[in-house]
Amino acid sequence: MEPAQQNRPTFNFANISIPGFSRFNEHNYSLKMKIFWACAIISCFVGCLCQIVDRVMLYLETPVGITMDVVRMQTVNFPAITICSGQLHDELWNRKAADDEKANMTANDIWDYYKVSLDSVTVSVPCWSSTDDDHCEADMLVPFDHIDKKTLNTIWGKCIILIPNKTIEYRGPFTKIVIRLDMQEFNNTSRVRERLTVFLHTPEAAIRHDAFFYADFLILNNLHVVRILSKEFQFLNTPRNHCISETEARNCRDSCIDNLLEGNLTCKLPFMTDSKQEMCDNWTKTKSAYNISVQIYSDLRVGECQCPRICNEKVYTTSLDDTGHNGNLTIISLYYSDNYHEIIKEKYTYVFSALISDIGGNLGLFLGACILTLMEVVETLVRRLAWPINQKNSK
Repeated sequence: MEPAQQNRPTFNFANISIPGFSRFNEHNYSLKMKIFWACAIISCFVGCLCQIVDRVMLYLETPVGITMDVVRMQTVNFPAITICSGQLHDELWNRKAADDEKANMTANDIWDYYKVSLDSVTVSVPCWSSTDDDHCEADMLVPFDHIDKKTLNTIWGKCIILIPNKTIEYRGPFTKIVIRLDMQEFNNTSRVRERLTVFLHTPEAAIRHDAFFYADFLILNNLHVVRILSKEFQFLNTPRNHCISETEARNCRDSCIDNLLEGNLTCKLPFMTDSKQEMCDNWTKTKSAYNISVQIYSDLRVGECQCPRICNEKVYTTSLDDTGHNGNLTIISLYYSDNYHEIIKEKYTYVFSALISDIGGNLGLFLGACILTLMEVVETLVRRLAWPINQKNSK
């Protein structure tokens, strides 16, 4: 006697709790009405699918927006300041020929000839920032020992870099750093003319080439008041808009400019540290290479080097006031205009949770479905596909 054959179970999609599906089980419904409901369900399904695809594509594009936060600082860190002589540029750019003393100088000798000496610079701060207020008089300044000094060759010559390494309590315009340059201590004093080039930057920034683009010009033997405003940019590293660290970005830019210079010069200048060319060995060659370098800098277009942007960048903007002649001293007084620090930040405007919410909203709007409905669909589909296999194994 043969075993009784098991009846095929009914795994009907019409039983799923999506509005409209139950119409297909109603025997008194005409074929036309069932076709109508089938078209309606298909149309809603297509509309829902289009909306979901659109939301997914938007999420994959990683859209971002900009926010700005203003932070009130209780303490401040002063930026690094680079100071160069303006004499080198005046001599090489404007002068037609060298005198006999400099005619056979190498480029290194010329850069050293017009350097700013570290011995000519002293840095001081308000007394209260380093000692007890009780021992300080009004506007009393004391030497500032928490500062690193080094030199760097740029297009402006052999410059000095002053890097403060101590945090100072903010007390309005009295929070300042005062830099004095004694002209009597300059090397080659009689040949130092009327201006300096000065620019602010982060201590980590390599400003070997950027010195040309960001320099401010100060008159020698004058008192200069420099007001500082700081901003910070925090960018997201997205597939469409890549960003890298400040060091990587500077290296990329420096490498690009080095290649441009090396491709157009017959000898190198002292600030071309990575060049394999020979150093320019006389005034004529140095002047020619210098003028070509200045022209390359001037013609460099924004984005030409195609370097990614910096993910976290701090930018300093300055406002300069010249208060007049000051004998043989050039004084630069740096202070923050206020203790507000702006942070311009990118953030994702369409996050994963928003994507899930939109998908759920579209499923509910077009199909009246939810997560439990999707579970019903998956269960019904799996059981219908698995039933023939289970029947075959049971025989």
